[in-house]
Amino acid sequence: MSGPLALLRRSAVVWAPASAVLVAGQAGLLIADPVPLGTAGFLTLALISLVLVIAAVALSARALAVAASGARVTWRGVLAREASSSWAWAAILVLVTAVLTVLLPPLALIGVLLIVAIMPIAGRGSMRVWVHAGAAIRVAPVRGVLLGLVTILASVIIAVAALLLGFFVTGTASVLATWFLASVAALKLLAGATSYASRSSAVDRSGVKNT
Repeated sequence: MSGPLALLRRSAVVWAPASAVLVAGQAGLLIADPVPLGTAGFLTLALISLVLVIAAVALSARALAVAASGARVTWRGVLAREASSSWAWAAILVLVTAVLTVLLPPLALIGVLLIVAIMPIAGRGSMRVWVHAGAAIRVAPVRGVLLGLVTILASVIIAVAALLLGFFVTGTASVLATWFLASVAALKLLAGATSYASRSSAVDRSGVKNT
């Protein structure tokens, strides 16, 4: 078992380039000056944006899960067959979050909470994410609640920061700053959730309840 910072340090070989591609890619999409008019060009750019987010979430969650298992984090290990659940759940959850955002932006918070709760388990190669997520909450309910509250607070701060950046900074610099801050926050939340899930799983196997 390792703390969030240790997990981030050990898995940086994967999440660092994945996050860099995400941030640079999102900024690069601005070159096309997309306008949400439902055109084929805009839909293509939106699809590319979603793919970039899905890839970053799937790779980062998988790398953190490998680090939490005690194994050495390598690209080969992260892309192994067991990573399929990470990619599947990342696609589902990112799409759900995108749909909720379009329907009503504040609803995106539900998607973010689901990503933080489920991706650390999906990254371990399990498709039974609800079972394991429920088990983690039963073992350490207080930590689970605290993690949820921190996720909500971080999401609100990033949303406010994005609005301020959009107002005071324009163009590519605004997009770069927004996605960089969002990536940093997301990585820290995923690392914290992965550490929580790993510790809860270990305690559950030992039969000792923890808060």
